[in-house]
Amino acid sequence: MLIIMDCIATMATKPCYDDIKLLLKSISIFSPNIKIYILGDSYICENCVIDYPNLNIITLCQLDKYTPYNRKQLEERNMMLDLTLEKCVIIDHALSENKNVLFLDADIILFNPIESIITEDQLQKDIGLSPHLIVKRDEDLYGKYNAGFIYISNKNVTSWWRKNSINSPFFEQKPMDDMPLCFNCFYFLPQNNFGWWRLLQAEKPLEIANKFTVKNNTILYDNLPLNSIHTHVISNFIYTVQFNEFIKKLIEVSKNEKLNFIFN
Repeated sequence: MLIIMDCIATMATKPCYDDIKLLLKSISIFSPNIKIYILGDSYICENCVIDYPNLNIITLCQLDKYTPYNRKQLEERNMMLDLTLEKCVIIDHALSENKNVLFLDADIILFNPIESIITEDQLQKDIGLSPHLIVKRDEDLYGKYNAGFIYISNKNVTSWWRKNSINSPFFEQKPMDDMPLCFNCFYFLPQNNFGWWRLLQAEKPLEIANKFTVKNNTILYDNLPLNSIHTHVISNFIYTVQFNEFIKKLIEVSKNEKLNFIFN
C-alpha cells in the first residue's frame, strides 16, 4: 500500500524550464494526482499550467527579480542566498494548506511514484533528509545533506532554516548539518535523489557504479528500485554530462517505456 504525502513543492525561473518540465512530466506519469506547489517567475507560472493542464498545480509568482541573472551574477550581487531561501516561501505556503510537504529541486526526475519512498511512520517526523554520501572533505564544505530534497511537516523548520543560514559558509545547505540536532528526522534511502555527486564525488566511484543493475525493466541501485535522480538535463559541467550518459545507458538497457518517454 502506498503512503500518500499531502503535496510536493518546487521552485524555478525561466532558465530552469527544461529541468522543471521533466520533473512535471515524471510526476504526470508516476504520481499524477498529487498537489504541486510551484514558486516561480512569470514565465514558469504561466507555462507550467499551460503545458501540464492535467496536473494539480498551484503557482506562486514572485521570482521575476532573479530571472535575468545566472548563478555567477547572483553571487556577485549577493542574491544567491536570498534565492535559495525562497524555497522556504513555497514550503510555508504548502504547509499553510497541508500537513506535510516534500520539497524537490526543479531538476529532480521521478523513476517511481513519489508516494512509495516514505513510510507511514516517517510521515510523523518533523523532517526527512537526503544524505549526500560524498567524500568527507567535500561534505565539510558543502554539507551532509542535499537542500534539494527535503520532507517537512513541522512549520517551525523554515524559520530555523532562515535564521541559521544568515552566516552560513555555503548558503542554505550547510546549516542543514544541524537539523537532526533540533528536529525529529529520518533519512531518505540512497535510491532517492541520486545525483552525480553520489556517484562521482564518492570515496569509491567504481564500487557505487557497480551497485546499479537492471531487472525486469527496472533500474536497481543496491538491489532496490532507483526512485529518483537529481540532474540538469542540459549542462556543460563534465560530471553532470558523465552522470547523464551513465543514467541514459541504464534506461536504454532497461527498455522501460515510461522512462524512455520522459527522456524523449
